[in-house]
Amino acid sequence: LPTSSRPAEVGQWIKYGRSTTRETKIDKLEVLSAKWWKWWSVLAPTWQKKDDEGLPVTEERVGGDWGVLVHPGANGMAVVLLPLVWWRNKEGGGVPSDSWQRAVRDVAWVL
Repeated sequence: LPTSSRPAEVGQWIKYGRSTTRETKIDKLEVLSAKWWKWWSVLAPTWQKKDDEGLPVTEERVGGDWGVLVHPGANGMAVVLLPLVWWRNKEGGGVPSDSWQRAVRDVAWVL
């Protein structure tokens, strides 16, 4: 997947061998979530509708070719999902944020 706008934490995770035991440092949740949304918007097909903030419109689905996201293996969609795990872990317990829930819904729809 393209690395343009990818959260730096993903690059660090890859740099350190995709460790499942080494904790990925998240300084500011707001920064990670904003970077993730920007990256997700960059990854989306050009035909996908976006709102005024440039985020995918999840309530209005249209069919099209999602081939731009077909990248099996270690650098595929798993790399998109991982920051969502970090994001949720950083939020802690309780009800997940609206932004995180929207992100998960959007990725789930694409998958």
